[in-house]
Amino acid sequence: MVVHDYEMAITQLKYIADPGETKKLKKAETPDDQLAAWNEFWRSRDPSPGTVLNELKDNYYRRIEYANRHFGVLKKEGWRTDRGMIFIQYGTPDQVEDYPFELSTKAYQIWDYYQLREPRKFVFVDEWGDGDFRLQYPYDGRLR
Repeated sequence: MVVHDYEMAITQLKYIADPGETKKLKKAETPDDQLAAWNEFWRSRDPSPGTVLNELKDNYYRRIEYANRHFGVLKKEGWRTDRGMIFIQYGTPDQVEDYPFELSTKAYQIWDYYQLREPRKFVFVDEWGDGDFRLQYPYDGRLR
């Protein structure tokens, strides 16, 4: 993707890159500069730089792929949805409570992450019955 659609590749970093890093990546103009900037971005995040694999990068793109397969709705790719965003950032929830549509309530899901240093709970509601579950406040999932 870096070679064929550099802008999209940068856009997909939105859950891991800070604005300064994104700006730096966008400044690269030639394909060689773009590839060098891209490789440097991921090299700086490699948890085990002495190995061939970059586990963080591989995991990040595995999560994007999973989000696209499981959370896409209508013409929106799964990584662009609220559930996709949370999945990419935190991984598989420790528990999912799924509440389907009923006459008196909209469909919703509750995702719990117990194993994190700071446990989190995310609530998603399907407001329009179209399968696009939207993240509800508090958006950071922190249990106050």
